[in-house]
Amino acid sequence: MRNLFHASLQGASTAETTFGIAGASIWQILGVFYDVQNPRLPGVNWQRILNHNFASLQKHYLPEPDLDFDNLCRDFSQLLGKPALFYSYEREIDPGRLVGLRGACCVYLGRTLLCPEDMDYYVVAGHTEPFRLYINGELAGESLERIWYTPFNTFFKTRLKKGANKVLLKLLKTADDFRFSLDFRPNCGSHAHLGHHHSVDWQIELADILPTS
Repeated sequence: MRNLFHASLQGASTAETTFGIAGASIWQILGVFYDVQNPRLPGVNWQRILNHNFASLQKHYLPEPDLDFDNLCRDFSQLLGKPALFYSYEREIDPGRLVGLRGACCVYLGRTLLCPEDMDYYVVAGHTEPFRLYINGELAGESLERIWYTPFNTFFKTRLKKGANKVLLKLLKTADDFRFSLDFRPNCGSHAHLGHHHSVDWQIELADILPTS
């Protein structure tokens, strides 16, 4: 992520400079949910009921996709006893480092991206578990696969508008080997043979809007 700073020196002489530092994606944790096994269902292993939960990508634990990021994050922060903010370095997202919940669960994360102009992108995800992504209230893409991790397991096209863009990520965790990463690459169409997400590097023009909670 690009974070720009402007510094100026006032005195006998003046000097000004603008510089950038490498930052991290800022995600608000909106909630963590799971279901308990129903012992009345046929085929349920009684020995696992007290040790295993389950979660579903299809179940709406929150009224997605139109969620109030700040209020939900504020409520979850009170539950955690600390700010429910997750900083994603090198595109890796692991809410377990903050929440510490063991077992299957569904995690909602929100992020507000600032885009300098209307632009087309590839969303590129590396994952071992299912996920769903909304951008500005519209379904951008999802995957139901449980697969071995690579940084480019799933990709799809999307468009960010000029200004603020609300990104809602729904993650499923069902196993111990959970791993997930997500970022954007410019979609240059067929121009100069750049018609594939592997033809360009990761974006550098987007920035996170700092959450109020």
